[in-house]
Amino acid sequence: MAPNKRKKKLASNPARGFATVSIPSKPKVIDSAGISSAGGSVGVSDNEELKPSDTSRGPENEQNDSAVPHDLEKHLEDAELQSFIDTYGSKCKSDSSRQVTRLETERRVLRPQANLLDFSNWLSSETVDLIIELAKREEEGRGPNSESDTSSLKQCLPEDELCARLWTLKYTLLKLGFPELETDNSLRYIIFRHSGSTAANGKDGIWKLDEAFSWLAVHCDNWRLPSYGHTHSPRPQTPEPIALWIADTKQTQLLTSAGNSALPKNWGSKKQQMILGDSNNDDSDSSIDPDDLIPEFISLQSQLYSLQPNYFDRSNKVSRPLSDNDDIICQVTKIQRKLSKLEKDVLFDCEAAERKWKEKLNELRKEATFTRQEGRRDKSALAVYKDKDKPTDKLAMDKDLSAAADDNLDFIGDMFLIDSTDPEPSSVIGGKQPIVIRDFGPGSQISPRRILEETCKARDPACKLVYRDISSSPQSNRKALQVQWSKPQDIPPPISLDTVTYKSNMLVVFASMELISTTTPQQAEDFISTFVLFLISASSSKDEAYSRLPTTWRGLWAEFGNTKKQQGDGIDKDAVQILKKLIKENKYNHENDVAGGSRKRGPANKMTSTETSRPLHEVVSADQLKNIWARKASGYSFKHMVRSRMNLPVWAYKQDILDALKGHQAIIICSETGSGKSTQIPSFILEHELTNGRPCKIYVTEPRRISAISLARRVSEELGENKNDVGTSRSLVGYSIRLESKVSQSTRLVYATTGIVVRMLERPSDFHDITHIVLDEVHERSIDTDFLLIVLRRLMRERAELKVILMSATVNPVRLSSYLNGAPILNIPGRAYPVEVKYLEDAIELVNYSLEDTRLATSAEDGIEGDDEIFISDKSTRDVLENEFLETLQGYTAQTREAVLKFDDYRLDYRLITKLLANIATKRELHQYSKAILVFMPGLAEIRRLHDEIINHPTFEKGWIIHILHSSVSSEDQEKAFIVPPEGVRKIVIATNIAETGITIPDITAVIDSGKEKVMRFEERRRLSRLVESFISRANAKQRRGRAGRVRNGICFHLFTKHRYEKQLAEEQTPEILRLSLQDLVLRVKICNLGEVEQTLLEALDPPSLKNIRRAVESLKEVKALINAEDLTSLGKQLAKLPLDVFLGKLVIYGTFFRCLDACISIAAILSTKSPFLNSAGSNTQGELARSYFKRGDSDLLTVYNAYSAWRRTKNNPGANEYMFCRKNFLSPQTLWNIEDIKTQLLVSIVDAGFLTLDTEEQASLHRARFTSRQRHLFMIPDRFDINSRNDLVVNSVIAWSFYPKLLTREGISWRNIANNQTASLYSTSVNKQSDSPPKWLSFYNMMQARNKAYNAHETSAVEDFAVALLCGDPEFKLYSGVISLNGNRVRFAAKDWKAMLAFKTLSLRVRGILSDMIKNPQRNPSHRQQEWLDILQEIFSQAK
Repeated sequence: MAPNKRKKKLASNPARGFATVSIPSKPKVIDSAGISSAGGSVGVSDNEELKPSDTSRGPENEQNDSAVPHDLEKHLEDAELQSFIDTYGSKCKSDSSRQVTRLETERRVLRPQANLLDFSNWLSSETVDLIIELAKREEEGRGPNSESDTSSLKQCLPEDELCARLWTLKYTLLKLGFPELETDNSLRYIIFRHSGSTAANGKDGIWKLDEAFSWLAVHCDNWRLPSYGHTHSPRPQTPEPIALWIADTKQTQLLTSAGNSALPKNWGSKKQQMILGDSNNDDSDSSIDPDDLIPEFISLQSQLYSLQPNYFDRSNKVSRPLSDNDDIICQVTKIQRKLSKLEKDVLFDCEAAERKWKEKLNELRKEATFTRQEGRRDKSALAVYKDKDKPTDKLAMDKDLSAAADDNLDFIGDMFLIDSTDPEPSSVIGGKQPIVIRDFGPGSQISPRRILEETCKARDPACKLVYRDISSSPQSNRKALQVQWSKPQDIPPPISLDTVTYKSNMLVVFASMELISTTTPQQAEDFISTFVLFLISASSSKDEAYSRLPTTWRGLWAEFGNTKKQQGDGIDKDAVQILKKLIKENKYNHENDVAGGSRKRGPANKMTSTETSRPLHEVVSADQLKNIWARKASGYSFKHMVRSRMNLPVWAYKQDILDALKGHQAIIICSETGSGKSTQIPSFILEHELTNGRPCKIYVTEPRRISAISLARRVSEELGENKNDVGTSRSLVGYSIRLESKVSQSTRLVYATTGIVVRMLERPSDFHDITHIVLDEVHERSIDTDFLLIVLRRLMRERAELKVILMSATVNPVRLSSYLNGAPILNIPGRAYPVEVKYLEDAIELVNYSLEDTRLATSAEDGIEGDDEIFISDKSTRDVLENEFLETLQGYTAQTREAVLKFDDYRLDYRLITKLLANIATKRELHQYSKAILVFMPGLAEIRRLHDEIINHPTFEKGWIIHILHSSVSSEDQEKAFIVPPEGVRKIVIATNIAETGITIPDITAVIDSGKEKVMRFEERRRLSRLVESFISRANAKQRRGRAGRVRNGICFHLFTKHRYEKQLAEEQTPEILRLSLQDLVLRVKICNLGEVEQTLLEALDPPSLKNIRRAVESLKEVKALINAEDLTSLGKQLAKLPLDVFLGKLVIYGTFFRCLDACISIAAILSTKSPFLNSAGSNTQGELARSYFKRGDSDLLTVYNAYSAWRRTKNNPGANEYMFCRKNFLSPQTLWNIEDIKTQLLVSIVDAGFLTLDTEEQASLHRARFTSRQRHLFMIPDRFDINSRNDLVVNSVIAWSFYPKLLTREGISWRNIANNQTASLYSTSVNKQSDSPPKWLSFYNMMQARNKAYNAHETSAVEDFAVALLCGDPEFKLYSGVISLNGNRVRFAAKDWKAMLAFKTLSLRVRGILSDMIKNPQRNPSHRQQEWLDILQEIFSQAK
């Protein structure tokens, strides 16, 4: 060959020329003469370490020394960026990597465990767009940095800290696969909107990551977002093929993405480097998700390219001939059919698909070209090194290589050829791409290859390492290495080197020495092994592999590390520089906004001091106070009343009471009924204080409003005031009850219900001017009384001038005295006439009652559910008691004894009471007692029934007036019972225990005591409070019979046996604090800021157990009345205003908000009493049929509500018969009326709390509804509050939202309680028990344990998964995972796509926010924007109906 003739020579690495990770650099021309003269090559010895930084020095550093000011400024800026990266870079990247790992793990783990939430049935595409558009408008309407205090920039993050957070955020988003352009735009939004916020998303969260996710979900199409995948119903897809860049001659040269199973040998020839994963799939694509249309298109096109690459070489694809192989033709036909079907899909984006396919096609062509060239070069290498033992000269070798290259020119042309003019060997092979030869010195005992193999085997024992010699001459040794994993691994981080090319994916790592070679093959092997070892191990700064390397190769490792760091720092500097620029621009705009806002707000801030100032109370001098009382005492009416007051027993103890009060802060007064203590003692104190010129404000607490009203009027009358002066400026006396207050500035003595005084504690300022607190009837031990005692005992320590007086007729004074630090006890005798006491056996004897009457009188709806009587567990003791009981019946007739023994005194016998009344009215020996008769009944429903029995009895048709006393009756109607009827007219007063104490009906001479009362009781088994009927205590019985001896001798009939009274009734009532739920009391403690709940309640006279206190606190946390720190929420403040269990109170509040008030408040009333359906013996089947007739909405509660509504319609129908309706449908009219009464009371409560705003006409209608007549008016809730009561979907959803976490989920044939993961079953009478298609979710009200230890859920209601996810519990929206978690993964739901997920999240958060605002300010109407969200919600539930 001529010496000057140019020849073409194979390039050192044919992989160059198509896209790789490396970045080609300019050729580095090295003086070959210098290298040759040295007689060696460029390299390092074992004792030297390479420093790549030295190679970067040269002309650039010289320029820095003589830099102009502009260059100096640039240099300083670069140094500043480098300092920032050194400070924050490592932390930002590690935080980002940790967050990415966590998010990927969440997606992988949580989605398969979640319930797939199908939004298509709820959120149409139009609704999703509407929600997102409305959210956009809201965002645009807010100013920048809305989360920060724009009045000062001091609260904003420092610039470096903000930049670091944004950098971490961007790094995270890019690693998660979000488009870079959209990612940058999302950062601009974050900077503009949230740069003033200093809080992170969570303990381990990335700052504002959720906000960035939301922005990206709004502004990106679904196909550009990371797909949620097919977690629940995966569709078989063709795995994307992955090439092995070094072919294995024994196996197929490619691995699929599965990477574990070998491919069939008959799949294509070795020239085909891309193969199909599974070409036998069915053509159907009906299960393709819209988000997967484009990926499926790319996959099919890749398969087609693998089978027929030349199909894509020209634009006219039809003219390209197909393969002669019939199998390939068949496969191509199938793929084309699938592509055609796919392209016809209306959701298929053709432009986006073609754009992505072009990118993929370029990659496939490059990979195919490289692999084909690799095969040909292998043949050339075999020809050169055919016989290693045979000596060959360099000229012959070059000749063979040249021939091999010429053979390939027809295929690749001169694409991978370089020019060479020097045939002699040198340290640098010159040309356009020079190859550097390095000498790394002699080898060592431990080779990098061995270390690499051990490292790879430790990760994947089944991995495979393939080395390939790609040397072009013996003096220039180069090698390629490929690591094949059997299971997916993390892809090594990228590094760009001029001399080495590498490719990687999760199953393969490939590297080749492209522009560098070594002097020996062993050095080439060690070089490429060190490089790959660096790739797969460099993530750890102190990797074991590095420490095992010889010194020479550690130096090479350091070169790679320095290069990687320099490249990374360069990229990081560019990113940080852009972020800093954006921050500065936003900060300038923000400062302008703040300055403008401050100028606008300036004048308004000056009004703060004047707005908060309060006028001082008018100060009254001592002389003025004395004159006030002097004028009262000088009046004729006052003097006249004093003469009658002096006849009361308490008058004689006036001075003793005042002296005791003067020397002690608290006193206890025990006095029998009729002593006058409730009226006189407050008057004594008032007179004493005003006479001495001392200001005073006296509050007297009464358990019932009728007592407060009647006593206030009586005291006002005794002070000589006119009848209607109470509560006016002309009177010193007033009263305060719920919904009615008669108090003026001149009022000095106020009679108030205990609840009113307790609520005054919420406003400490209301207590500042109170000087005396009188607690009347403390023996009743209501929960308000005990709470008031706790507070008063604390106030007495703080206010030495405060005086406390406790009064009662029947109370244990010693315990109270000890509780109040030894308060003195004053005993005052009462004034009562003798009362003849009769018992059940006497009543039966008197009316000649028989067993037949007993059977006729009893019914399934009567009876008590619990009592306070003493239970005797020992059998021998019971036998003794039974014998004693029989002895008490001696002296009665046989008929009476038999009737008493068979009498069920757990039930009310209305016929017996009616006959007893008739006998008192007609028999001569009892006629003296018939002037006024008082009948004690348990509740209003029982009062009504007895009222009907009496008016239908012929004895009471003429000459009789019947009055009713109950707390629900209006004050005007209650006052009629106190009026003495004219001569010839007698009266019957039917009352509950309201007439037991506190009020006195002056003309009562006979009392009939049913022996029962209705009390609220917390049922431990069912974990709920209910109004139940129970026996009274002996103290109650004593009070009741005392009502008959006020004006003359009286008579009392107790409708229980004398034996029960003496042996079985409890001595006193159980304090409410021990038998009620403590939820309301806990709320009171929090509202009044009394400190820790446990410590406060343990100060009670009878402290509840810690278990009950904790149970109440946990219940309040479950309904969000308390937060986890046990601080009160707005909902908790409102729940405290309702006389309901907190779950039922929440139901009523939510019912008002979601416009289904009638259904919700009726259900609350039903659950506060009992079901109106009867369960009589022998009629269960008919009763179940009647219940099934009213079945509605797969809900036990809606079924009962439906029956109640039908009864209401019957009542409003003039031609319908209420009793026939109830009898036919096995309903209790008594219970239905009870439900109606409670419902009316609850309506009054929510009106009082401000949740229900009624106009004048509606208020009058509600007032009429409280009239207790049988034909009374039934209040109808206005339609504007009740548009959804007929929508079962809405009502069931509101029930579930209110009762959460009382929720069941179906698992197979059983149910699981999500609150504690216990297996549960449904109660036998539930409408969902035998359902053909049971729902997935059921809410329930209570859970009871049956005798077989199984837990049965009662009062269940079906609820949709959409509703559960929307407003139940505390949601966590994991946008990247597409998972909605409630209360720490108690319940999980998975969404299908980003847009629906974002729309759902936005809707849920907006509705929750509006609901919270409405609870804080119930009287405020929603704004226009809030109403838009509510309209969307209403539309969603209306369409789903």
